[in-house]
Amino acid sequence: MSAAAFPYQQHQLRFAACAPDDGTQALLVLGLPFDGAVTHRPGARMGPMAIRQASMMLCDAEHPLFDVSPLPWLGDAGDLPLPNASGLSVVRATIEQHLQKYRG
Repeated sequence: MSAAAFPYQQHQLRFAACAPDDGTQALLVLGLPFDGAVTHRPGARMGPMAIRQASMMLCDAEHPLFDVSPLPWLGDAGDLPLPNASGLSVVRATIEQHLQKYRG
């Protein structure tokens, strides 16, 4: 098996090495890096990238029993730039504004 068969060796920073968002996928991964609601130690903003890194261990993202994969329908829209220093109402409005382009 070639090295290209394993997404974790391709050094892509997308969920399970899926395609980037091109507007045609039925499913999208969108990171919401936000620390504004924590009270003690920040770091929640690192969560989306940690999930993407962990998803590289899925190899081909194929279910071992059912032999199906979501990758043909999945895209990664990256991380939404959120104003961490703003209140939750501003963050919610930013998310809603960004999601308008995906609603059709």
